[in-house]
Amino acid sequence: MVGLETEEAEGSWTDNLSLDTDFNWGYTGTDGLHTISLNTQNFYWGDKWELTLLGSENTNSYSQQPISFNQIQGQSNVNRYLVNRFFVFPWAAGLHVTQQSIPQQPRGYGSEWQLGGGGGWSFIKQKDHHLEVMAGLVDLNEKATVFTVAPSGQRLSKSFSQQSPASLLATRWQRTSEDGFTWLVQGLYTHPTKADMRSQLGLQANFSIPIKGPISADVNVQDYTSPLESGILGTRGLSVSTGFGLHF
Repeated sequence: MVGLETEEAEGSWTDNLSLDTDFNWGYTGTDGLHTISLNTQNFYWGDKWELTLLGSENTNSYSQQPISFNQIQGQSNVNRYLVNRFFVFPWAAGLHVTQQSIPQQPRGYGSEWQLGGGGGWSFIKQKDHHLEVMAGLVDLNEKATVFTVAPSGQRLSKSFSQQSPASLLATRWQRTSEDGFTWLVQGLYTHPTKADMRSQLGLQANFSIPIKGPISADVNVQDYTSPLESGILGTRGLSVSTGFGLHF
C-alpha cells in the first residue's frame, strides 16, 4: 500500500490544518437511555510533524429513571517523522465521568488518564487519506469515588485508585473523498501490567456527509467506558448518534 508524501504549505501553515466539530443526538441501545454529544476533531498535516487532537462530551440520561451520566474525554498526540514513514510520538488521553440522580445529587465520579509515548508507521501519508498504526508505553491511572446512603440515612463515600505501566496499541484510518465524504475510524487497546487492572479496548467511527459548504450530516459510533462501578472501570456501552457538523 503506497501513499504520497505531504508537503509543508508554502503560503500558510493553516493550509494543512483541519478543524471539525459536530453536534449529535443518539441512542445507546438501552431502553430509555439517550445521549447528546459534542465532538471535535483537529488535525495538522506536515512533512515532518503531525498533530492530532480529539475530544468529545457525552451527556446521557434515562427517561425512565432519575439517573444521568456526563462524560468528557480527549486524546492528543504529535507525530514526529524520523525516517520515511516511521515516527515517534508523545501521547496523552483521558476521560472523566460524573453520575448523578435527580434532583442533582452526585452518585459518583471517576477518571482515567494515559500519559506516555512510543513509535508508529504511516502506511498512507496524505492530507486527505491517512492510515497508521502506533505502539508504545503509557502510565495508566484510574480513580473513582462512589457515594452510597447507609440504612441510617448517612451519606457515605468510597474512593478507589489504581496505577500501572501499560502497553498501548492504536490504529487510525482517515479518509476524505473527492465529493467531500469523510470518515475516521480508530481503535485503541491498552494492556496494564498490574494483574487486578483489566485491559481496555476502545473503538470510534465518525462519518460525515457534506450538505452545503462547511455543513455536514454526521454519524458517530463509539464504545465508552465509565469509571464508576465496582472495579473502577465497570460500565461499558456502545453509543450511536447522528447530527450536524461544521468542517473547515
